[in-house]
Amino acid sequence: ITGLETQMETETDAEAEMIAKRGETDAAIDALHSTTARCLRMAKNHYRDLPAKLAVFQNLRADAGSRAGKIQDALEWESGWEKTDAIWVPLPGMTLAGFKTTRLAATTLLEAFVGKKAAWESADATLDTQGRALNADCIAWYEAATTVFPEGTPEGDMIRSTVPTSYTPPSSPPTALLIATATAQPGGEIAITYVPGGGQDANSLRLRWQVVGVDPG
Repeated sequence: ITGLETQMETETDAEAEMIAKRGETDAAIDALHSTTARCLRMAKNHYRDLPAKLAVFQNLRADAGSRAGKIQDALEWESGWEKTDAIWVPLPGMTLAGFKTTRLAATTLLEAFVGKKAAWESADATLDTQGRALNADCIAWYEAATTVFPEGTPEGDMIRSTVPTSYTPPSSPPTALLIATATAQPGGEIAITYVPGGGQDANSLRLRWQVVGVDPG
């Protein structure tokens, strides 16, 4: 049971890290994608009377839906930009070197997110395996205990009356637990109060918080 509880914490932490990295990654890639689309529109307008250069961009698009697709759109635009006129500035302050730096940063974030996602999926799979194993152990224990202590014996009756053999889920999910106040305390701690009446039927609570400008992400 202790091992399962530890794995639950590991899985929860891994999921939280994955979600945080996903938000950071999506923000960077969406910004890159927006810049790619604007630059591409500018290039098609800029080279409209230069067929040879326009041909480089004519079939390029900036409408990918996936994270990897958006980065690929950016890479293809960057390649065309470099081939036609590497010193041209399609948007104020937007140089080829600056764009490449932004694309590489987004690529690094995507790789980190993929790693965090894999770590969470692995932790989740391990948790599922451990949970199934513990459940099997509990069933085996109950079968052995009720075999050793038949019905009608004090031990057998106690086991049968106190050990649940079925699960009845709550009629409704836990109610929202709303934060009323959050007050900074000495030593980097924080005091939280909650709106009364929240969190009904919940069996656990985990609060994750970060300080703006101090904690990463």
